[in-house]
Amino acid sequence: MATVEDYFYIDVTPDKLVAYLCYHHEYKNELIDINITEEEIIDLLKKQKITYGIKYNDIKKLTEKINIDEFPLLIAEGLKPIDGKRGEILYVADMTTEIDRTEGWDFREVMKIPSVEKGDKLATIILPEKGMDGKSVFNTLLRAKHGKPVKLRAGKNVVYDQTKLTFYAAEDGELNITADTLNVYSLYEVREDISLKTGNIDFVGSVNIHGNVPSGYTIKAVGDIKIYGIVEAANIIAGGSVFVTEGMAGLKKGNIEANENVYIGYVNQGNIIAGNNIIVENSILHSYCSATNDIVCQRGSVIGGETRAGRIMKMKNIGNRMYSETNIIFDTELKQDLAIKKLKSTKLDLEDNLKKINILINKMQIALRDSNNAKTRATLSKLSNSKQISENQLREINEQLKQLEGSSAEKKESHLEVEGKIYPNVIIGFSKYKRKLNREYERVLIRVIENEITIINRT
Repeated sequence: MATVEDYFYIDVTPDKLVAYLCYHHEYKNELIDINITEEEIIDLLKKQKITYGIKYNDIKKLTEKINIDEFPLLIAEGLKPIDGKRGEILYVADMTTEIDRTEGWDFREVMKIPSVEKGDKLATIILPEKGMDGKSVFNTLLRAKHGKPVKLRAGKNVVYDQTKLTFYAAEDGELNITADTLNVYSLYEVREDISLKTGNIDFVGSVNIHGNVPSGYTIKAVGDIKIYGIVEAANIIAGGSVFVTEGMAGLKKGNIEANENVYIGYVNQGNIIAGNNIIVENSILHSYCSATNDIVCQRGSVIGGETRAGRIMKMKNIGNRMYSETNIIFDTELKQDLAIKKLKSTKLDLEDNLKKINILINKMQIALRDSNNAKTRATLSKLSNSKQISENQLREINEQLKQLEGSSAEKKESHLEVEGKIYPNVIIGFSKYKRKLNREYERVLIRVIENEITIINRT
């Protein structure tokens, strides 16, 4: 007499998660007429050591009626292990380099430098998750794999807060991400000429360009800008100082602006404005140069254009034998005027900010009357604190403006030193005093004495 084992056998998948009841094909025609019990099927499973996830309801249906089309029949199913989720890095800082190429786009704007400021949150680590173990149909443990942690470390100018699992910028600069390191570089370097490959540059740190800056390009930096080449009719704007090893051929369109100093080889038909000093190694030709303090050009000539300083100018030669009109102006109140202008601009920003804060405070107060919400109270408290800070800053600025506007600049220290020759048709100005030179002088000191521009022979 045939047994259950003669008709059926058990097939288990390689992962030990699923068991199927299969029939021997030589008994296919007899299966419809045989009678089997649940106990016989379960006993068959036990002989194969299958004890977990048995489908008792399906076994019962099988004993009631055998349907050949249902084979192989899922008869036991294990619990699949769930591997843990791998750790992740959630980047908070804006990493996009794409620029807006809509109408009005400057084709020299090639890309945006991923820049961050000191204290900015850069990235947060999301810890890996543990896996959930499973069970085989043999009731054995199937180990799950735990998620692997991500590897990321704080590099240059980046700090890591272990408690918050977060990276922060320690300096202003360019955000750089390698395979396993976050860096913030305070210096952005271009090791070639500026071109359409590099495009314009706008950076929160300092910029070094190992090449030339052609006409039409703009280089901006919050820190210093160093250019190891020639600047043509380009715009160079620095929050710190500007260094140009060669010089500027500005074609009357090139501009250099620095909050601090400008150090340059020569200036030809350029425009330079410095918040402190301008130091020119060779000549200044048909250009506009303005420095809050000093301008030094001791090895070359100043010919044509207008050169303005707030304190001292030291030149080798001024003008030329062709008597080109050359303006040398001492703007003795320039530094004070710039300070006043800056303070007034800050004052306007603060006043505008206070208006906005007051509007928000009124809205929050109305909302608080309607609903005594804790979140609204917290927001109102922050706004009140911001208002107090802005009001204090505004009072300080008003006091500084009062002092600056009520004082007069000292003129006695302003003077011009000429080591070589100064030619006719050179116009010397000290604020409201002006004098046009009608003859040639050599090695002189020029200053205001008793409200008169005086030329003192130094030989």
